[in-house]
Amino acid sequence: MAVCPIIYDFGKGTPHHRLSNFYWPCPVTVTFTLPGPRTVTETYPASEHAYQAFKTLDDGERRAFQDPGLTPGRAKRMGRAVTLRPDWLIIQVPTMLDIVRAKFGAPEMRQFLLGTAPLMLMEGNYWHDMFWGVCFCKEHQGGGLNKLGKVLMAARHEFQAAPPETH
Repeated sequence: MAVCPIIYDFGKGTPHHRLSNFYWPCPVTVTFTLPGPRTVTETYPASEHAYQAFKTLDDGERRAFQDPGLTPGRAKRMGRAVTLRPDWLIIQVPTMLDIVRAKFGAPEMRQFLLGTAPLMLMEGNYWHDMFWGVCFCKEHQGGGLNKLGKVLMAARHEFQAAPPETH
């Protein structure tokens, strides 16, 4: 049996669910510089929560995503209603990279990500996410930018290049 050169299913119940932003609970502590400039370090129940939180500059809206009982799906829905920061479209991919670095900074998670090498990581879906993933619906037939997969592979590459004592 040939080995597939691509990991494309991060869904719940799959062997690669830990790659998903919906992998929960998986506390993520992130430090961000906000306009001002001011730095905040906050912990969220999962990477989806952190991503949605940093869409806004409103401290109250951002902290609402720290609720440990908040599911990733609910966090995603809440993120659609926040006061969007004006620079969001510019910083959303670098923000995701920072979050992924934090998530996979834990030794067990880092080893999991490193264990996916050299396979290509692709956030496959059927819900038309053409930015973060690749949609396999009849209409899109595998089209998409796969930004999440690329961010995961960039973090993996950084961890591979790090000195062994940091793995």
